[in-house]
Amino acid sequence: TEQEAQLLFKLPREVILHPENFDQGQHMQNIWNGEGLLLDILNKNQATDYGRRYHFSVLRTAEGYRKRVPLSEYAVYEPLVNLQMRIGESAIFSAEPIYCYLLSDSPQGAPRLIPATRSHLKPYLESFTQAVQDRTTFLLVESLPMRQHSNDGAVLNSVNGMVLADFLQKQRNSFNAMEAHFTSPASLLLPTEAVDTLYLRLLFALKERQVEQIMAPYTWGILEAMDFLKGHWQELCNDLEQGRITFNLDVPPASLKGMEALLQADPERAEELRQIFRQGFGTPVARRIWPRLSRILAFGSGDFAIYSDRLKAYMGDIPLDNGNLALPEGLIGLGIKGTDSFSLTEGESFYEFRPLEGGEPLLLGQVKEGQCYELVITKFIRN
Repeated sequence: TEQEAQLLFKLPREVILHPENFDQGQHMQNIWNGEGLLLDILNKNQATDYGRRYHFSVLRTAEGYRKRVPLSEYAVYEPLVNLQMRIGESAIFSAEPIYCYLLSDSPQGAPRLIPATRSHLKPYLESFTQAVQDRTTFLLVESLPMRQHSNDGAVLNSVNGMVLADFLQKQRNSFNAMEAHFTSPASLLLPTEAVDTLYLRLLFALKERQVEQIMAPYTWGILEAMDFLKGHWQELCNDLEQGRITFNLDVPPASLKGMEALLQADPERAEELRQIFRQGFGTPVARRIWPRLSRILAFGSGDFAIYSDRLKAYMGDIPLDNGNLALPEGLIGLGIKGTDSFSLTEGESFYEFRPLEGGEPLLLGQVKEGQCYELVITKFIRN
């Protein structure tokens, strides 16, 4: 693995510089457990309110950090998040400015707001760029309207929406040199109002015959789109033929007019699709719609496996790639191709592992294969 390669690369230097530790193996174990990354996080954030409260400046080891800084959950620092948003305070959690707040699901119902910096978003953006580079993608991801929701200048969005917005901005700045093509126009991916765009996304995706992959956060989103297509293919084909949008949509008239200007009539493609849909949906239809479709990129394991199984009725044997395990709190895992497993990401977060049956969290070198743990992440704040 990449982690093992990095460790072996560092080994000779560590033996030469720290021979007194090598026999005991403690120094190498600290590297394996990510202590260097943790100390870098503490050093960079020692002047924050959180860092001063827990005396980051005097912490020199992972063990010292674990003893001094208590485990916390979102409820502990939610008042500080609200304070920062309300008064525009800075340097509470991170020395780097807060760029946005990411919506995260909560067992209590109300979404959590995870403060995020540009550095926090960087690995997500790199992962997304790699996934869409040089491909034509039917993208079932959208950004929330990019409005300022707090007095500190940060916007509120989902992690997928924020990454999409940053990617499109980067693409514009490079004059579209990033070689990624989406079936939906940018104005549909970055709506100015919170509206249901599923019909419009399908309309533009059906027009594009050369789709190579379908991408969504979860497989249920793709299943929803295909179920909608099954029920409304006639309206979609009619609108595609005429280059007009006649379907009743809750979309501002000005936005709808702008979409129509981009659509353009395509009677030949509309008739091709009618011939496909008239054959019914008894057999997988996706590759008949998009002959070059070769990958479904969406999280579809665990609790979402039921949607992945149902999606096969539309997709047949088109491979499902779970992508990477991207939570608002961090890009946790890199998908292992052909499996439902992920490899733990390195270099961005310090990890601890709390046994589900209780007890103190363990470090990476202490976990046992086959056991289940709750993941504890330290980035700019422990959560």
